[in-house]
Amino acid sequence: MTNAGEKIPFAVDISRMIGLLAEQIYPSPFALLRENVQNSFDAILMRKHLGHDFQPKIDVTIEPARINVVDNGIGMSREDLRNHFWKAGSSSKNTADARAAGVVGTFGIGAMANFGIAEELVVVSESAQSGERTRCRAQRSTLSVTENCIDFEVIPTRGVPGTDVTAVMQTDKQINVPEAVAYISSFVAYLEIPVTVNGNVVSG
Repeated sequence: MTNAGEKIPFAVDISRMIGLLAEQIYPSPFALLRENVQNSFDAILMRKHLGHDFQPKIDVTIEPARINVVDNGIGMSREDLRNHFWKAGSSSKNTADARAAGVVGTFGIGAMANFGIAEELVVVSESAQSGERTRCRAQRSTLSVTENCIDFEVIPTRGVPGTDVTAVMQTDKQINVPEAVAYISSFVAYLEIPVTVNGNVVSG
């Protein structure tokens, strides 16, 4: 018999919820490409704002089961990753410095854009400010708001700021490579910094 005074927690199926939100927010399954490249572009703007002398670049690799986006922008510290990238709704770009740098993305979508069609997300980032280099990894099927589900690892610094994001697709959501290449190429066509997709420069 149920106790009349019993209370239960409000439960959320995180994996299913992310899928539903992604479908509502992103009209295209390739949106993770756009979001990750946008984050890379913003990171480069932020590093430029610091006055660093470097040759900005974004490299994108698209395969049927894997998408990789690498930039040499400002990078993220362990704290940035924990409090912003892996925390939906939080953004490190809602600051005076970010606005002065001209960043575009401020919604705090972070990792969620990837989990619309990705099963695994691996992020390696080295902060241009703190110098720390961090590798973190999560799987959509084990995401939880009550259990520790994101692996963090401090790895040796290379002295090269930037972020490397690898999304491994769900088995039933393979990427149509030509369509994905066309999608992201149109998005970055007018950017002034070099953006390569599968080895070909598609910006500028």
